Amino acid sequence: MGLQKSLLCGTIRADHLIELDGQILGVMIGKNAKKPLYVSVGHKVSLKTAEKIVRELIVDDKSMPQPLLVAHINSKRLAKKEQP
Repeated sequence: MGLQKSLLCGTIRADHLIELDGQILGVMIGKNAKKPLYVSVGHKVSLKTAEKIVRELIVDDKSMPQPLLVAHINSKRLAKKEQP
């Protein structure tokens, strides 16, 4: 499954589904309209399951699922340590 912070292709319908050439490829989620997330299907993972997984990993109304948020924080911390 895929998770992006920006729309890579397609258009967003009124029901938040992402459509390309008449095919549903993903869904836009997020409580913060300024920072939505775009979830797409994966190998043997339905869109419904992918969306459920991402929603369950979002805690404290953060815009990013917890594993990505932790990775983001740690990468920023590490980058600061490596600066001369």
